[in-house]
Amino acid sequence: TVGVADVMVANRTLERAEELADYLSGRTVPFDEIQDSLSQVDIAIAATDSPSFVVTRDMVERAFADNREAPLFLFDLAVPRDVDPEVASMRGVNLFNIDDLSTIAEENLEDRKRAVVEAEAVVDEEIEKFMKWWDTLDVLPTIRALRRQAEGIRRKEMARAQAKLDGLSDDQMAVVDALTRSIVNRLLHDPTSSLKQGADNARLVAARDLFKLWDSE
Repeated sequence: TVGVADVMVANRTLERAEELADYLSGRTVPFDEIQDSLSQVDIAIAATDSPSFVVTRDMVERAFADNREAPLFLFDLAVPRDVDPEVASMRGVNLFNIDDLSTIAEENLEDRKRAVVEAEAVVDEEIEKFMKWWDTLDVLPTIRALRRQAEGIRRKEMARAQAKLDGLSDDQMAVVDALTRSIVNRLLHDPTSSLKQGADNARLVAARDLFKLWDSE
């Protein structure tokens, strides 16, 4: 009853009506005054074992007799029906029966199932990314050793070039330095990418043999 301003309970047995009204913090309405109560409510729930309609089309029409603008929601939980199905065709009336509610529940269940499938797909994708990252951990020492080796060679060659090119200004040497760094990065890009994509032990051993990296830890 959260958000409900007023709850009215009608039952042929007054004692049962009072018990339910107390539980819902509501008030009782005489069963024969349901007609008058319909014009005062926005939502009505019918669940009796009556063999005939408890809410008829005529009763609903009277509820709208005073130019009522607010829609009326009727929930018929009874079998057989408590509410005349004809009221569903009336303007401003929204009628839901057991079958309608079952359909809605099934649709919600299907939505939840689809959400679970989508969530599982996301989890699988993230697990795959994690495993790929995990596999690269073994190859990182080899890649670092390869880059250290290349950087060492670059620095030695830069020192030799600087000794032979005394006439270059600091700005010009900075350009040469940037150029050699770029060349090294480009040369190492494909080998390092290849190692990351297939970081199996045989490939790591071959890379260390090829570049003589066994002593470069």
